[in-house]
Amino acid sequence: MGDVDKRRYKRYTVDGLSGQLTYAINARVLNMSMEGMAVETNRLLNVDKKYIIRLGNGMDTVELEGTIVWSNLIKTEHQSTGDVVPVFKSGIKFEGLLTEKAEKLLRFIDKNRVLKLEHRLHGRFRIDSQPAQIGYPHDYTIKKLSLSGMLIETDTTFDPGIMLEFSLTLDNEVKIITRGRVVNTRRDEESGRYSIGVEFINLSDSNREILSEYLKGII
Repeated sequence: MGDVDKRRYKRYTVDGLSGQLTYAINARVLNMSMEGMAVETNRLLNVDKKYIIRLGNGMDTVELEGTIVWSNLIKTEHQSTGDVVPVFKSGIKFEGLLTEKAEKLLRFIDKNRVLKLEHRLHGRFRIDSQPAQIGYPHDYTIKKLSLSGMLIETDTTFDPGIMLEFSLTLDNEVKIITRGRVVNTRRDEESGRYSIGVEFINLSDSNREILSEYLKGII
């Protein structure tokens, strides 16, 4: 987590703490219904895997869970940097669409649809350009923890500089949700797992206080 982190905050070895991290990628929504949606991304989405889908922003944000039912490479695009990137089209089936989420999604579709909504519940409609992010949760275990970051172990590697979303549950069942930046990563040749140093980004005052009290208890 860097020399600065080591000077500012002591890192504590912890045991039995785990959580989930999510690496979100940008997506372009092609069409949508109450049952699912089709999207374009620059990364392949894994069929039969569950993803978290976040639509819109601010007060209009809708967060759903969905399973990828198909995903295909459809073309490549030339960027201004000269790079050629793949474009994948994927179909997502929504999971666990509870009443409150269903109503919020219906309002989102109604507000952003391009064609007139004639069959509210079963029609599939093209959606006006809106921000969308898709993330796949990964489990991790915490090896060391401080007020500014942590050292975690996971089955997946992430490049330094990548921003991730983290949720971690402390021994007292209190959950902390925050963002973090990957500082370094190292593969253990024996286990095949990855040790990843993470720096917390914009840890809220309330979460900092919760974490501080927890760390005091393991001194």
